[in-house]
Amino acid sequence: MKKIIFFLTISLALILINFVNGQEDSTKTIPSIYDPLPGYEEWLKNRKLSAEDASLVEKAYQYMEKRKDYCKTDDPRSDFKFRYIDRSSGYSIKVKFWQIVNGIILKHSFIYIGIKSDGSIRNISGRFYPQAWNVNTTPTITKEQAKKTVFNDSRCVPTAKYHGEDILSFEQVHADSLIILEHENDFHLCWKAFIPGLTYYVDAHTDKIIRTEVNMIPN
Repeated sequence: MKKIIFFLTISLALILINFVNGQEDSTKTIPSIYDPLPGYEEWLKNRKLSAEDASLVEKAYQYMEKRKDYCKTDDPRSDFKFRYIDRSSGYSIKVKFWQIVNGIILKHSFIYIGIKSDGSIRNISGRFYPQAWNVNTTPTITKEQAKKTVFNDSRCVPTAKYHGEDILSFEQVHADSLIILEHENDFHLCWKAFIPGLTYYVDAHTDKIIRTEVNMIPN
């Protein structure tokens, strides 16, 4: 009898493990909640939504299409990219989106649709900028030029050394993604560059360093 109970317990445990591993959770392993980090676009492209989550995203898009007056766009599906689903609230499920311009994310932007448990819409809210859709998203500065600008900045090598890098090589400067940044009431297409300890935003048209930020988590 003990052997049978033991066998059933092990079988049930294996079934549960396989079930959990087989579920796609659209809210876990998000590289960044507030700002896209290296690997975010790849994660976004490769993740798979459950049928339930896909239905919620579609419902949110349909509601945005009905509220074009709020979204300030005739094409919410092109101008807002699905980000993740927030189930932390007890009042509704929040389906969250980035604002994008020609596929490029606007830093710190968001819009979300609150959906109740019965499927009805609770609310729509966000922080996005209609004027940003006029940004020229074709860079005139290459990422290699942006990397050189960062590497030649007076703060670059001392900061990297402070974070444990004895020698900072040009290859350690990463500038692989474009992002739109609001700065002093204007919007800039920027190369987002990383070194140990600092994140740089280099204007992709003027090659000017628009902003630097201390890296809060490893790159």
